[in-house]
Amino acid sequence: MREGSDQNEKCTHHLARMMEVTIQQAEAAQKFDRPGFIGTGAEIIKSLNAQCEGLMKEVAYMRNLISSRRAIVPAVANANRSSPQRRVAVVTNSPELTPIVPDVTGKELTDAPNLLKRLAMFLDPKSLVKCSHVSKRWRRKDAFRNPELWQSLCIKRYGISAVRKWQNDEDVQINESNTALYFRMSFQNVKPFNSLEAPISLGMSDIRGKAGLWVSLMGRSNGETSRSVLQQRVVQGGAAAESLYVSVPVVELRLLVQNTGYSDGPVIVPDQQFVVDASTRRTSEKLLEVDTDRRFRRKVISTEGTQPIGVEMCRLGLYETAVISCFINARFCNTVGRFCERAKKMQILLSIGGTTQALPVPFSSHR
Repeated sequence: MREGSDQNEKCTHHLARMMEVTIQQAEAAQKFDRPGFIGTGAEIIKSLNAQCEGLMKEVAYMRNLISSRRAIVPAVANANRSSPQRRVAVVTNSPELTPIVPDVTGKELTDAPNLLKRLAMFLDPKSLVKCSHVSKRWRRKDAFRNPELWQSLCIKRYGISAVRKWQNDEDVQINESNTALYFRMSFQNVKPFNSLEAPISLGMSDIRGKAGLWVSLMGRSNGETSRSVLQQRVVQGGAAAESLYVSVPVVELRLLVQNTGYSDGPVIVPDQQFVVDASTRRTSEKLLEVDTDRRFRRKVISTEGTQPIGVEMCRLGLYETAVISCFINARFCNTVGRFCERAKKMQILLSIGGTTQALPVPFSSHR
């Protein structure tokens, strides 16, 4: 548990809640019900994988915090011994250790490698690359190319399982630095680990250095798409409308959104209607969301970001992710395979730096 957390926060930590739910699922599992027991076992395995990812992030966070505190003490001691005019201002407003900034000149700052390493921990990848090209002296200090720092950034963005997989790639040289590994994975738009992602991958896209999007499809055990949906139908004469349940082909899409590097503010996902383009060369066709039944309304089922404001669905800080669930009326698609053949692409609107941008996602034909 991170520093500054009290007993109440321990009970409400997302990893503790996830562990409690897993324990309840294991206790309630019925071995005599073979189909249900297999499904419960799969959910428990996904939950355990997610718990491992969360614990590895906590371990990386604590290691960085401990190493930064150990590194700053010698720098402060040397600064106070060398010049009596140096004064160290320590800010203790937050439970975490904040940067300590001595009153020194630019030349003296380059002679404090521990201080540079401490400052590098508060920068995003783009800023780290810029700082490494400020001067030859800063480049020789190698404070902004610290392997542990870049490995921590890789784990925060991609997850420990993906990082290990790419590190063990036989086609890559053994002496590849963590900095090169980070940008190689960024170029390939590697998907972060998330246990709530659907099993059938449809496509992915990204706004380079700002946001990434991965679309997946929730398949059913029988492969069919027919669902009972509440609809409104007008009675003869148009005097009134009645509500009744109708069998409609419906598919559930899950959109994994991540802030992949934008640090000047949050990446905002506004509330919007999702549409799947199923057009062909001859006809233009759009598959719309199911909007007549509350059970099939779009919603954010998992997020690491802050609470939404107004008509926003979520706000994502650096490397934070969110999973959005939406239900599409898959007309003339009685099976999931048929929907995969017809669906061509979709897009999502993102607000980045006060500007709304459309991020289109083409669906792959090789699924």
